[in-house]
Amino acid sequence: MSGNIFTVTTNTKMTVPADFETAITATGFGKFNFLFLLLILASGWAATLESSTMAYVFPAAQCDLDLSLEDKGLLNAITYSGMISSAVIWGFLFDTLGRRKLLMIGFFLDFICVVISSLSQNKEVLIASKFFGGFIMNGPYAALSTYVSEFHSNNYRGRMQLMIAMSFCCGGIVLPLLAWGILPQELNLQISNTFTIYSWNILLFLCSIPSLVSAIIFVFVPESPKFLMTIGENEKALKIFQKIYAKNSGQPPKTFPITELVDEVSLKKKDPNEHGGQVTAKRSQSQALQEGWQQVKPLFFPPHLKNIILVCLIQTLFTMTVNTMRLWLPQIFQALNDYQYYYNVSSADLCESLEMIKSSNVTSDECQVNSDNSSVYINALIVAVVTLVGDLGASSLINKVGKKTLLFVLGILAGGFEITMYFSMNTAFAVAFSSLFATFTHIAANVCIVVIINLFPTTLRTMSLALALMCGRIGSMVGNLVFPLLIRTGCGPPFFTIAALVFACAFLSLLLPNTDSKALECIIMSGNIFTVTTTTKTTVPADFETAITATDFGKFNFYFVLLILVSGWACGFESSTMAYILPVAQCDLDLSLEDKGLLNAITYSGMISSAVIWGFLFDTLGRRKLLMIGFSLDFICVVISSLSQNKEVLLASNFFGGFIINGPYAALSTYVSEFHSNKYRGRMQLMIAVSFSCGGIVLPLLAWGILPQELNLKISDTFTIYSWNILLFLYSIPSLVSAIIFVFVPESPKFLMTVGENEKALKIFQKIYSINSGQPPKTFPITELVDEVSLKKKDPNEHGGQVTAKRSQSQALQEGWQQIKPLFFPPHLKNIIFVCLIQTLFTMTVNTMRLWLPQIFQALNDYQYYYNVSSADLCESLEMIKSSNVTSDECQVNSDNSSVYTNGLIVAVVTLVGDFSASFFINKVGKKTLLFVLGILAGGFEITIYFSMNTAFAVAFSSLFATFTHIAANVCIVVIINLFPTTLRTMSLALALMCARIGSMTGNLIFPLLIRTGCGPPFFTIAALVFACAFLSLLLPNTDSKALE
Repeated sequence: MSGNIFTVTTNTKMTVPADFETAITATGFGKFNFLFLLLILASGWAATLESSTMAYVFPAAQCDLDLSLEDKGLLNAITYSGMISSAVIWGFLFDTLGRRKLLMIGFFLDFICVVISSLSQNKEVLIASKFFGGFIMNGPYAALSTYVSEFHSNNYRGRMQLMIAMSFCCGGIVLPLLAWGILPQELNLQISNTFTIYSWNILLFLCSIPSLVSAIIFVFVPESPKFLMTIGENEKALKIFQKIYAKNSGQPPKTFPITELVDEVSLKKKDPNEHGGQVTAKRSQSQALQEGWQQVKPLFFPPHLKNIILVCLIQTLFTMTVNTMRLWLPQIFQALNDYQYYYNVSSADLCESLEMIKSSNVTSDECQVNSDNSSVYINALIVAVVTLVGDLGASSLINKVGKKTLLFVLGILAGGFEITMYFSMNTAFAVAFSSLFATFTHIAANVCIVVIINLFPTTLRTMSLALALMCGRIGSMVGNLVFPLLIRTGCGPPFFTIAALVFACAFLSLLLPNTDSKALECIIMSGNIFTVTTTTKTTVPADFETAITATDFGKFNFYFVLLILVSGWACGFESSTMAYILPVAQCDLDLSLEDKGLLNAITYSGMISSAVIWGFLFDTLGRRKLLMIGFSLDFICVVISSLSQNKEVLLASNFFGGFIINGPYAALSTYVSEFHSNKYRGRMQLMIAVSFSCGGIVLPLLAWGILPQELNLKISDTFTIYSWNILLFLYSIPSLVSAIIFVFVPESPKFLMTVGENEKALKIFQKIYSINSGQPPKTFPITELVDEVSLKKKDPNEHGGQVTAKRSQSQALQEGWQQIKPLFFPPHLKNIIFVCLIQTLFTMTVNTMRLWLPQIFQALNDYQYYYNVSSADLCESLEMIKSSNVTSDECQVNSDNSSVYTNGLIVAVVTLVGDFSASFFINKVGKKTLLFVLGILAGGFEITIYFSMNTAFAVAFSSLFATFTHIAANVCIVVIINLFPTTLRTMSLALALMCARIGSMTGNLIFPLLIRTGCGPPFFTIAALVFACAFLSLLLPNTDSKALE
């Protein structure tokens, strides 16, 4: 077959086994792909809410939970801590057991954690629940990009990752909307002496819904056909290709032009690797676990080691900056609002407003929460909408510009906007620059994920992604912990520090290998080139990319997007709820400025702690079931957090919520990517980002509807239900829905191929084809899939990574460590380091700003309220945040804060629009170029936030910052998905997200410290980090047009 070129025409069948890229390309892009995006939208929301909720919660809950500035940073960071701790575990499981089931499990567990967090009565419980929420969500979060990428050809892979980012943006829009609707209600329903439901409890509960919905969705979606090919389940993979083809083309599945897929298991056996990595065809789940460690072993040896180190470093810095800023933006907005409120001015100076955050360490008796804070939510919405718009735009540019170039540009721009935030003279500038910063860093973080997905093979993809996300969560955790300390040092340090980190990301990205036009675990068979149309048949075994392309893009994809929308909400709610809760609950929980930072960071702390665990599980056991479990557990955690009566319980529940949601959050991107060809993969990640953005809209709306009610329902002497308790409970619903959804969605066909389940993968392809084309599944042009398990055995790797075909779950776990081992060795090592660093910086900045925006909007609102002015100066308003550390008896919450929620809505809507726009030009611009541009723009807008002279400018610039960073973060995910193979995809994504959560946690902890130092430092620091991300993105390998390995 050497030198043959196959051009398959109408009514012909391919007789040569097709590799994945050929098969997925043959499926086309149509209905299936759009339905797929709709399905994963909820998953994006779930991931966003898991890590962002605290940003809105602690401005409202600071009095209820006695939150200091450092506590707020901890609450922002703790979710990432949980994500960090589970990254390897989730990556291992997803790369060895598959995508779909683990995604379902992960989102369901996250739902539980979010529900638990919504029951928090103290910051300790909230911290714990957010930690476990992060621990659980880390897996689905990392695996989602892998899963989505493995359902798309190289042409769409980057776009689909940005579509995932858009789902995150949607969650970012829903979040301030929910917060706006709930938090100003000032609910104080005392159930007992020890249990009171506040409005922020209700907000947290509502944030659990996307996780539940996501879990439900993943019950119905198929397994990744690429994973199925990788494990030798070519029949299953082929059926999935056929279904995708049928859906996209309207033709019967049997008309799929590919009838046989390449036996990847056999090919791998022919290429021995001393580091392991073998996959047994059609292995059982127990067999998959047994082989798991050998499967991931190659990740830690050349050639993967260099890549994994690089992507982890980049992911860490990007995620640190984006999550630190994202989670502290609500607090900053609250400070701006409070400055306007208390000083009766029309606009707030950013630095002066940050002084209010510094001085917010008061006892519960002294603590006051300004509920007249609608501007906080409006500003947050602006940031979310801008981020969404950025994600949408990035999806159209990622393939044209290139991932490395995009990461570099995004980092530079984001760093610039972070610096300009410091110079914001009013609220409007602060909002505008923060929006741009959040947008660019968000896009960069997702582009980094795309690089990771393209950089590593199937058996290492989730693990490498899990590691990168774990590093990102570590960065998020550290960022959220350090941010309040930077605030205490002055206005400038927080912003300049973040800007510096983003700039570092930008330059580090230049070191990444070029993954543009790279197929997922591209298997070149004696020079054969396959050109397949959707109405042909081929007897040549097709690889995943060929099969998923043959399914086309249609109804299935749209349905899929709708299903994952809720999952995006669940992920977003888990990490963002605190941003709206803290301003309202600060009196109820006696929250200091540091407490707020801790509550924003604690979810990321949980995410960090679970990153490796989730990555391991998703890469060894599959995607769907674990996603279902993860969202289910997250639902429980959010419910527990909604029952919090003190900040300790809230901290604990948020920690565990982060611990749990980290898995589904990471796996969601993996899962979605493994249902799309490269052409749509990046866009689909941005669709996930859109789902997060939609959640970002729902979040302030719910907060706006519930928190101002000032509910105080005393159930007993120790239990009172406040409006924030109800809000937290409502935030658990997406997790529950996500868990239910993942009961029905199929396993990732790419994962099925990876573990030798080609029959199952083929059935999924056939179903996708049938849904997209309207034709019977049997008309799917591909009849056989490449035996990836055999192929891998033919190419043994000294670092492991082998997969037993059709292995059992126990076997998958046993093989898991060997499976992910290649991630830590060349050629993957460099890539994982880079994507982790970039993802860390982007996520740190976007999440820090995102979670502190409600607090900043509240400060702006309070400044206008108390000083009776029409607009607040950002710096002057932030002074109110500094000075908000009062006792519960002294504490006052300004419930006249509709502007807080409207601002949050503006940010969320702008982010949503940005995500949606990015999905159209991610392929045109190229992921690297897009990351660079987004980073530069976001950094610039972050800087301009500082110079905002009034609330309008602060909201506008923060919206743009949030939009660009959000898009960037999701573009980074697309990069990760394209960089790493199926068996390493979720692990690599989980690691990158873990690093991102570490960054988010760090950012949210440092942000209040930066606020205390002055008005400028927080914004200049974030801008610097975003700029660093922009330049680091230039170092990423080009993953444009790269097929899923």
